[in-house]
Amino acid sequence: SRTIFQLILLLYFYVWAQKALLGNRYGYRALPRLVPEKHFEVLLSKLSKNPEDVKQLNQWYLKDNNAVPPTYVLQPITDHFPHFGDLQPGSEAQRDDSLLSWRFTETKLLKLLRSAAAAAEAAGDITAKQKQHFFTSVTEQEFEQGLWKDSSEPSALLFVREIPCQRMKDVPKRLAKYMDLSADGLLDAEAQGLLTGLKSHLYATRQKILNLNCVELSKGSIDPKRKEHARYLDIICEQFVLQMKARIGEVVDLKVEGRRRNIWGSIDEEKEIISDLWVEQVGWHVSMSNELCRGLYGRESLLGKLCCAMWESTNVPHGTLVVHGAAGMGKTALLCKVAQETRSVLDAEAAVVIRLLSAHHPQRPNIDNVLRSICLQICLAWGLAPPSPLTANNHQELLQFFRNVLTEVSQQGNTLLIILDAVDHLSDVHHAHKLRWMPANLPPNVHLVVSMDTNSEAFANMRLKLNSQRSYFEVEGLSRDEGRQMMESYLHESQRTLTPEQREAVLRSFETTGCPLHLKMILSAAKRWLSFTPLAATHPSTNTQEVMLQLFLKLEEKHGKELVGGALGYIALAR
Repeated sequence: SRTIFQLILLLYFYVWAQKALLGNRYGYRALPRLVPEKHFEVLLSKLSKNPEDVKQLNQWYLKDNNAVPPTYVLQPITDHFPHFGDLQPGSEAQRDDSLLSWRFTETKLLKLLRSAAAAAEAAGDITAKQKQHFFTSVTEQEFEQGLWKDSSEPSALLFVREIPCQRMKDVPKRLAKYMDLSADGLLDAEAQGLLTGLKSHLYATRQKILNLNCVELSKGSIDPKRKEHARYLDIICEQFVLQMKARIGEVVDLKVEGRRRNIWGSIDEEKEIISDLWVEQVGWHVSMSNELCRGLYGRESLLGKLCCAMWESTNVPHGTLVVHGAAGMGKTALLCKVAQETRSVLDAEAAVVIRLLSAHHPQRPNIDNVLRSICLQICLAWGLAPPSPLTANNHQELLQFFRNVLTEVSQQGNTLLIILDAVDHLSDVHHAHKLRWMPANLPPNVHLVVSMDTNSEAFANMRLKLNSQRSYFEVEGLSRDEGRQMMESYLHESQRTLTPEQREAVLRSFETTGCPLHLKMILSAAKRWLSFTPLAATHPSTNTQEVMLQLFLKLEEKHGKELVGGALGYIALAR
């Protein structure tokens, strides 16, 4: 398991680590897609003496009142140049015309925004940082996000290339690939000045992670066949490999050391008695639970009844509590909230064990793996001896150990809550859906809460196993008012709002199901609606299947059927 864990860490670290490459181009300086209302109107005021300039900006930037606060949004290029990016046969001439028109328009819009921003800063209407937003390249924005904003220096790698002693006559013909050029083909002095400032900042603040390499070009390019160029490329590759290995090794050693614990009670020596993957899995269930409980809306009454039922039965033997309902009704979020509230309801020192059994659908967990994991976590929490390998790998002995450990926790006076979400997603191994593994009675201070689909085989067997109606809690559909509250909360967190007509369309579609998952999927699309988006273009779906179908159709429309089909196929195979 250690080897697998190290491989996972390696892949994770490679994606997570910041890898920055900076040459002699400052990079593409795009039009900002979003401009806050306050800033945009200040910019317009600086151009008021030129009505045509104001008109052009207003043609390309429309105010979105659905943003909080309102924001001006750059319109799609195809709204004005329909053949931009048109790859259909026979449209080459129109596509080229649209491309040239857009380049001219983009240059003009950038010039207007930058001149207005400079004037606004000089007048004290915006800050220097706000002005810089209109001048900064995508490259520097990535540096800002990756190196400075996230304080990620320990994991970062920075490679900077300098090209010394280049003759000006080489520009722009031979250095076009390596330096910024203006629209008229000349060296962009402004961009080069900004690049110099960026490099100076990096040299001053990131010496520990900086790898500086110099190379002279040959005929305006780098030729691997030339000895000095091949050596330059080899040095960069060697630096990258060595430094990545060092950082990965540091993380692996730190993670493994953090997993070593004293858990055997009287034994003082350190033992790595649990696999690193097991610890990661338990941590994943806990963190996912904390995240999911934030999505609970309109279940205060049901949550109160569940907590009250646990509190009333905590000092006496009792049965399992069963949460059931249709798919998408919010059973998982409810159980996650129960886990969060347990210590305030039962005992501040209570141990909570939660497993989200449908988390890796369509894979179905084996009941032995689930029980083995639960037993180990309980033993770790209370300093009990874990099951021996022989017991852990024998179904009947494992069941007996599970029941015994629950009794032992109760006899010690400790409080324990076990939450198993979606037990109907267990595999058929050992006939898990017949629930023979589930204790008929639980000792005092030990609670078991499970959830399942009302129409599942597991729920039918649960009815045969547990007769008390007080043990069942049905999660029903939300009312329109509860749906409205969920919508308002979701939009508030997303810093978005909707027009009255759009709100009504969302709620009308939601009312057909009352399903929280359905509403959340609608809102996931609705938060992208602009205040000027035509209502006919919103199409809120009447069920979750329609929502997913619309999502796939939009993906195909945006990226093409071949790419989307291939990507989704690989994702399905990976599961």
